[in-house]
Amino acid sequence: MKLQKIPKRYMTHVVFLAAALFLTACGYQTQQEAQDKGDTGFVSADPGVYDSADTAVITAIDTREKTVTLKNMEVHKKYTLTYDGTTCFYDKYGNVLSVTQLRPGEMVDLTFMKLQKRLNTMQRSTSSWVYQNVTGYQFDSLNYQAYINTDVFTYSEETVVISGGEEADLMDINSIDTLTFCGKGSDIYSIIVEKGHGYVRLKNEEYFIGGFIEIRNAVVQKVSENMLLVVPEGEHQVVISNKGTSGTKDILVRRNVETELDVGNLKGSEPRYGTVLFTISPEDALLYIDGERTDYSAPVKLEYGIHQMIVMADKYSTIKQYIKVGQDSAGIEVTMEIDPDVSGNDPIEDTDLTISGNDGSSVQTSTLSYYVTVDAPTGVEVYLDGNYIGITPCSFKKQSGTHAITLRKTGYVSKSYTVQIDNEEKNTNYAFLDLSKEE
Repeated sequence: MKLQKIPKRYMTHVVFLAAALFLTACGYQTQQEAQDKGDTGFVSADPGVYDSADTAVITAIDTREKTVTLKNMEVHKKYTLTYDGTTCFYDKYGNVLSVTQLRPGEMVDLTFMKLQKRLNTMQRSTSSWVYQNVTGYQFDSLNYQAYINTDVFTYSEETVVISGGEEADLMDINSIDTLTFCGKGSDIYSIIVEKGHGYVRLKNEEYFIGGFIEIRNAVVQKVSENMLLVVPEGEHQVVISNKGTSGTKDILVRRNVETELDVGNLKGSEPRYGTVLFTISPEDALLYIDGERTDYSAPVKLEYGIHQMIVMADKYSTIKQYIKVGQDSAGIEVTMEIDPDVSGNDPIEDTDLTISGNDGSSVQTSTLSYYVTVDAPTGVEVYLDGNYIGITPCSFKKQSGTHAITLRKTGYVSKSYTVQIDNEEKNTNYAFLDLSKEE
């Protein structure tokens, strides 16, 4: 069969058509180029066609419905876009991704058709910063500031919080959680809980009441009756000690799940003691061991195990930490630093000190005559920093600082909230959401 030669005038049309198809590939046709074709009142779902662009935080991805829900942090507005086979996804370097490689909480740059609500391209934001797997951060919820390493950032009630792939609340975050922060400039736009927390309840702990429990250095706390500890999820070694004896156990803590830890078989029969020589500067500083004023002019005899140490002196920054006694003799040298915020104070008097928070990071003194009341939900157990308070509605003495309030009820999922209690001379009330039933 003889091939028919294509006339030259048709070859021009073929070349033009091929070029047009190439330019409409994903991301190449801009809004202006689309408008140059003329306003026909109809926009096709061709790849590369868009009329809007944005930088936003992903709050949800539904792969079944093929939708992405986003939040613009400048105007605090949420919207949902659909995607299809012509939608392109990229990492921040322009490499192609699948939608399943993106996750809620990430900041992205996107182009889309506004009226059709169709997503054209989505790329991990090139103008945002990310701090991954952060521990040791601090939140100041009264001033909406967060301290990450040596940097100070601002957040708000609009900041997106993602835990377990779903939106959560800022109060759901516990200081022992591992977080990823995303934002622009000095503003935090989203927080992703990479590792959350569960709960540990002690069983047969009578022998250890008054002693200390340590869980992976994240939780160091005095043992009290009927405790419910907030613990990072994962595998941990638990060390519990009292009366000069100690024992260890391994546990697995799952997120938002209560784990019972039987310590009844860990008690010892022969208490052991060590002597600790404290060298403290300045020499007139006060030393407290386990909340009691201690004379350190001679070596101090302490039971084996964990002890709470607080050193205080006029015009100096207070030092508070835990020490572990595990040998016959040891020396501890403490050098205090001048407190830059204090020009002069009255001499420190003896006081009843309380360590608050799972990490023992701050010393609090009770604000007498003022109370914090948990009003709702009713009929649930309340724990303050792991210590049992009562059944709601119930109250406890007001202690300024950051605290974990945990709610528990048999048959329901326990819930922990991080609150920052002010030092104002007034009572404070909290009403939390109802607990969810266990599945």
